[in-house]
Amino acid sequence: MSKSCLVSKLKHLTQKLSSYLGSHAQAEQEIRWLLEYITAKRAPFKALSEQTLATLAQLLTDRIERHKPLQYIIGSVPFLDMTLTVRPPTLIPRPETEEIVERLITSLAHMKHRSLSFLDMCTGSGCIALALAQAFPDSTVIGVDICHKALALARENAANVGLTNVSFIHSNLFEKLSGKTFDLIISNPPYLAPQEWSDLDQGVTNWEDKQALVAQKNDGLFFYHAITEQAVHFLKSSDLPCNLIFEIGHTQKKAVSDILALHSFKDITAHNDLSNKSRCVSGRLLL
Repeated sequence: MSKSCLVSKLKHLTQKLSSYLGSHAQAEQEIRWLLEYITAKRAPFKALSEQTLATLAQLLTDRIERHKPLQYIIGSVPFLDMTLTVRPPTLIPRPETEEIVERLITSLAHMKHRSLSFLDMCTGSGCIALALAQAFPDSTVIGVDICHKALALARENAANVGLTNVSFIHSNLFEKLSGKTFDLIISNPPYLAPQEWSDLDQGVTNWEDKQALVAQKNDGLFFYHAITEQAVHFLKSSDLPCNLIFEIGHTQKKAVSDILALHSFKDITAHNDLSNKSRCVSGRLLL
């Protein structure tokens, strides 16, 4: 196939993806990432081959017709200073979660060499636990999840990143943590109400674990109630500015703040994400 034919085919594939995404700029970016993934090198546009474009077309079939998320196609996602493996159905780490963790790490930077203990409840891919373990090498981090597939992925990511100060436990919330206490508990729990599931993009509903996203009770608030109620028994006296942090849905700021207040947490603070939507609520339990 001539060079002009290859270029024409690339333009056609880009236009096809652009129609699916509704954004030409996003389509160009995704094509670039996919070509880098296929060729295992940066900016591969100068040396396109017929085989490369055939592979690209095959991947785009998954992307467009099966609504497969780009991260699952490539098999990895950047998260702070790490590259984490992702695969269905374990939840793909979101930029909003990355923001929350980055803010927390910055706020505790002066404690980098302290020996702290962190708990990441509903750890999923392990992204939060691993980021904390990397940022605080003298501390210990435990990630908990009820899903065996998620835990296997989290352990794989820990091995890939080379972190030994983090461990992962299969547990229904705090069930297997008897006798342990922590300086800080952080959680991105399932927080969608059941009726919200059907409104999500097919890239989510076809591929990601519903159990990791939907809280079947209390209009999406079940895990905030359950975790906060039990957290009071697993926190130790600490001088950290907060010791319980939740990622929340953008309409849940007041409800989650009220749950923390109900269980005697003080200094309750909410933070917005870069889109100016409520995304995080934290509080401090005085012991």
